[in-house]
Amino acid sequence: MEITRFQNADQLFTGDPYWIGGDGAASVDLGGGRVLWLFGDSFIDPSAARDREKAAMPHNTIALQTGYDLSAAQMRFFWKGEVEDFFPAPRKNRWYWPGGGMRLPSGGLLLLMMEIEKKENKLQAFAFGICGTAALLIKNPDDSPDLWQTDTLDFPPSRDGMAAGAAGICVYNGHLYLYGTDTREDHLPVYLMKFPLAAAEAGDFSAPETRHVFDGGQTEMGVYYDGKRKLFVSLQSFGFGHTQIGIRTAPAPEGSWSAPQIVYDPCGGHDAELFTYAAKSHPHLRIKGGGTAVTYVTNSFSEPRLLKDQRIYYPRFAVLL
Repeated sequence: MEITRFQNADQLFTGDPYWIGGDGAASVDLGGGRVLWLFGDSFIDPSAARDREKAAMPHNTIALQTGYDLSAAQMRFFWKGEVEDFFPAPRKNRWYWPGGGMRLPSGGLLLLMMEIEKKENKLQAFAFGICGTAALLIKNPDDSPDLWQTDTLDFPPSRDGMAAGAAGICVYNGHLYLYGTDTREDHLPVYLMKFPLAAAEAGDFSAPETRHVFDGGQTEMGVYYDGKRKLFVSLQSFGFGHTQIGIRTAPAPEGSWSAPQIVYDPCGGHDAELFTYAAKSHPHLRIKGGGTAVTYVTNSFSEPRLLKDQRIYYPRFAVLL
């Protein structure tokens, strides 16, 4: 397997006059040619001047993509109010960042969100910590997002520092599988929570089967089934700062998972101010010539550069062949 850059598709993220950057970039196939995108901290300039220095930054926003073909798809972005989080967290001083999601067989939309709180860190950009998982059910995902009815489901407490579903989500043999990485541990162990799909449909997450599947994960990853290779594929950024994108494969969601294979260097050359992260797979998107769509985010340790350089802090597309 190898990855090549797919720059022409980036215009899906860069063409809006108000939404001028964001990270996360998890996607969910809603069916009927509609794809939901979930973003973390996002720059919103209500004046349409595309000025990040004057922009607001809600902690989460979404977009609705119409059409699976990346060469022809259209995108519309959403947030609440003028510049508020699309999914507000119920607790003060906490917020949601996107994890993963899936359309349930019954028609509802299940979203797993990372619950985040501020924590001390020498680097202000990393002064946060994961404190749990929020399970949200959208009852009417076929309607426009500004009409969505959202319920918060009971979800079992996970390890502090781990968000279930943020490191991958899939359905297999009548079960829902949620992956999460324990970010408190240096070896970044990845755990799998397994639920009967019928129970998840009923909003019952009370009795998961949990197991450790491999080490060396990331908070944000993607897991999907490759029908051509008849293997499950886990894709992620490896390292910190100047990261590389790599994959693992397995015959089943539980594993056993292969050793990681590095398939792409998104930085190309070394720029000490830049870092890359949040590599994810998007197998429901269509690419002329085939392959699996991949996104990652390029950011900067320098706040002045982040505010001025609008070539960064957008998701970027690549294709896994």
